[in-house]
Amino acid sequence: MSSNSSKISAIVKMKCPTCHEGDLFKDPNPYSFSNWDKMYDECPVCKQSYTPEPGFFYGAMYVSYAITVALFVTTWVAILVLGIDIPLWGIMVAVGLVFVSFMPLTFRFSRSIWFHFFYSFKTKEERLAQKN
Repeated sequence: MSSNSSKISAIVKMKCPTCHEGDLFKDPNPYSFSNWDKMYDECPVCKQSYTPEPGFFYGAMYVSYAITVALFVTTWVAILVLGIDIPLWGIMVAVGLVFVSFMPLTFRFSRSIWFHFFYSFKTKEERLAQKN
């Protein structure tokens, strides 16, 4: 498996950017409303810190914004292409419902993408050599 497909797989599966094994989030279910945003402090496998600096994930808001715009446009175009004849306020309600229903996933994917943007995969040997 190539490095890029492995990186994409780790982003989608929300795994640690360093080892691609440890989970980023404590609960694998993004719709567990009491735990949807809870992350580990560090990777359970390689001990990579998941809070590298205060405010690190503020940048994930830009990724979240891009994902939200993509959802908005996709929903809008789907309604228009399907020829659903509803007024503008109905389209806005539909877009709002899509946004709210995808919000936990958007939050998680934006954090995963942001984290993977700044950290790269290291083999077990590279991680051990870095500790010594």
